[in-house]
Amino acid sequence: MPEFRQNTPRARVLREEAVRAEAARRLAVVAGAYTPEERETWPIQIAEAEAYLADPTVSVPMLAALAVPRGMEVSQMANRVLTLRDALKLSTAAILAAQAALLAMDQIPPDYAADHWWPL
Repeated sequence: MPEFRQNTPRARVLREEAVRAEAARRLAVVAGAYTPEERETWPIQIAEAEAYLADPTVSVPMLAALAVPRGMEVSQMANRVLTLRDALKLSTAAILAAQAALLAMDQIPPDYAADHWWPL
């Protein structure tokens, strides 16, 4: 794409769009092991996990349903959910920070998609 390499406002927009697309691709890889339907339950799982760890007498139907087939206690499932949440948070933050660093550059490098620009 020759226009991409030019030093014009339109080329800048194209490079920014390309960087954002690369970040989106990398974020999708991080979450890719889970279906969109599973990801839609994450806020519920996290809320139940936090509530359960604060008060083990609270009702947590989703966590209980997920723990049983895994042979886990609800407390183990709650800890697993929060551990996965924290790992996703760190991965997401690293990718978004790399995107922000690239977008802040006066000249976005042509090799913006190379792994050395990205943490994951």
